[in-house]
Amino acid sequence: MIEQNNAYEVAVRAAADKKGSAIEVLDMSQTSLMADQFVIVTANNVKQAQAIADNVEENLKKEGFTVYHRRSEERRVG
Repeated sequence: MIEQNNAYEVAVRAAADKKGSAIEVLDMSQTSLMADQFVIVTANNVKQAQAIADNVEENLKKEGFTVYHRRSEERRVG
């Protein structure tokens, strides 16, 4: 099993597997009580965003992590 502080690595790999782009990992360990890292991923459309979120959640669970909350948000430009 992967150590808890490496959950973000699982999330990044899972997002990349579904062609997520501009993947950023923010280190929140010194500023947040809720999370040590935030993973931000860009998708080209709503379907892709859903596929990325589903894959991240599935892979985290496979590695023994508990997913407490997930947020996907559609943003339209123009």
